[in-house]
Amino acid sequence: FCVIMFIRCYKMPIQKPKITYTEKGILKSTSETTIRNVEFDTKQDFPFDIEEVTFEECIFDNISFENVNFKHVDLVDVVFKNCDLSNLRFDERLLKRVEFQNCKLLGTSFIEASLKDVSFKDTHSKYLNFAEAHLKEVIFESTELIEANFQDTEVKNLQLDKVELLKSEFIRTKLKDTDLSTSNIEGVTFDFESLRGVTIDVLQCPSLVSMLGVSIKDE
Repeated sequence: FCVIMFIRCYKMPIQKPKITYTEKGILKSTSETTIRNVEFDTKQDFPFDIEEVTFEECIFDNISFENVNFKHVDLVDVVFKNCDLSNLRFDERLLKRVEFQNCKLLGTSFIEASLKDVSFKDTHSKYLNFAEAHLKEVIFESTELIEANFQDTEVKNLQLDKVELLKSEFIRTKLKDTDLSTSNIEGVTFDFESLRGVTIDVLQCPSLVSMLGVSIKDE
């Protein structure tokens, strides 16, 4: 009995954001449709909206988005460092060559979003929603991905390295060639379609067998 393939596949490195120059700026409401080459490290304290904007070659450093309503925002060549992006909605938006470094994402939504060459490193996240999203060349590294939802998610070259996947769900999400061997899969929900062709560590076998409703009989 084994539906798991223990094959390690070479993964192409994801493309990093292309940031050539940044000037300092304050995050605030704007009537511009595209903002380029700006490094944001402060924001106004009162609530405001940023809608229908594309950020290109921008850096956000140590910003809490608690009072910022991002709506219909696309991100291309963008870096978030030490930011709190909890409860933001990137549904149906484009994220291309984006890095999240040491960020907090609680309840952040990426429903039906398109993510290409996106990395999440040392992030603290819970309840992320990637339902019906398209993930291509996306990496989660040394990251909490607790109770995340991957339902009907299309993935290609997904990389998970030292990820805490506690109680996450993968439903109708084909993870073929995805390496789970360095991650914690305790309490994760997989359906058969999602699980086929993944790589796991031998020590993860009892946990995975238990998920499939199979008992292991001691000698």
